[in-house]
Amino acid sequence: MMECCRREVQASHESMRRWIGGIESREGRNALRRFDDVLASGLECVMPDGSTFRKEELCAILDSLYGAESNNDLIVEIPSVRVKQLGGGMWLVIYEHWQRSAREPAWRKRAISGILREHTACENGLQWIHIHESGMLKGAPDSGSSEDADTSGRG
Repeated sequence: MMECCRREVQASHESMRRWIGGIESREGRNALRRFDDVLASGLECVMPDGSTFRKEELCAILDSLYGAESNNDLIVEIPSVRVKQLGGGMWLVIYEHWQRSAREPAWRKRAISGILREHTACENGLQWIHIHESGMLKGAPDSGSSEDADTSGRG
C-alpha cells in the first residue's frame, strides 16, 4: 500500500500539470473527473497562506487554471514521498513538490502533507481526505533524496 500512496501522489500532480499545461482536453475533463473521484467529499486543503478550501472550491480553482501554463513548459518534480501508516486504512504522505515554468523559471518548493484513506473504487485504491501545503521557497530539487518507508506511525 505504501507504493500505492507514492503512485497516487505522483498521479495527482501529473494530472494537475497536464490540466494546467492545457495538455488534457478541456472537453474531456479527465483531470477534473479524476479529482472528483480521488478527493473525498469532506476534504479540507490548507494552503501556505492559511486559507482553506473544501473539495468543491478546490475543483473550481483547478477548473479555472486550465491552460494557465499552456506552452507545455510547466515542470513538476516530486523527488521523494515519505509514507507512514496511521492505522484503520489511513496513510500519511509527506513530500516536496518542486515546480518551474517559462513564466517563473526559478524552482519553487512546496512542502505538502496529506492523509489518504483506502478506497477501492478510486485509482490507486486511495482517496485524499486532507491536504496541507506550506511555503513557496526558491531553490532546486534534490534528485538524490531517498524515500522513507517508516510505517511505525511514530514520525
